[in-house]
Amino acid sequence: MSQQDLQQELAQLRAENTKLKKINEALISRVEQGGGNQYAPYAAFEHSVHLAEQVREKTQILNETLAEVEHSHRALKQANKDANIFKQRFIDAIESISEAFVLLDSDGLILLQNSNFATFWGKTGLAIQEGANFNDLKDRAKSSGMIRRASPGGEQSSPVYQLADGRWFQLNERRTSEGGWVMLYTDITDVKVAETARYEQGMIQKSMLLQGLIDNLSQGVVMISNANQIEVWNNRFVQMS
Repeated sequence: MSQQDLQQELAQLRAENTKLKKINEALISRVEQGGGNQYAPYAAFEHSVHLAEQVREKTQILNETLAEVEHSHRALKQANKDANIFKQRFIDAIESISEAFVLLDSDGLILLQNSNFATFWGKTGLAIQEGANFNDLKDRAKSSGMIRRASPGGEQSSPVYQLADGRWFQLNERRTSEGGWVMLYTDITDVKVAETARYEQGMIQKSMLLQGLIDNLSQGVVMISNANQIEVWNNRFVQMS
């Protein structure tokens, strides 16, 4: 039984109890005043006793209902307290992680976020708060140039974003049971910088290997780009030129 149902039943019992008490008082007053019929006082008294028993029963039910309402109220109050404690612990947990965290409902509205998420999208100029539309944030970020490049990812890879300030972020997302989304934006700038450095170092090594190879050729070799710029040559070509 819900809290509202208990309150309605309690009000009804109180009304019936008040009504029975008034009837009982009226009958007792009638007995005390007497009447023309010699059996009337006894009948009224007998009826009064019956009503008194009804009043007692209704009063007992009323007290039991009051106790049930009080118990339900305490249980509801404790449940709300436990829910608030759980929510605060969850907020503390997501606030402690280094990633930008956001929880969305099935319509793409923000239900919960941490401060890193607010910082990440702060440059869009939109209010980063509960109830904001996440799709509006993405559209504003793209139109404002905040996101320089985006890789959508695939089955084996996650979407990656490069921001205008040079930072890189990887998006990890998962569906919730209600049809919403849990999203984590991880800063992978250091990984991307190291990856670029390895790539450039590899290209330098390949260039040196190629240069060493053509320098050992007896023929003159020259490589010209599509812009008619000389890019690679060997000593034999210089001699021949």
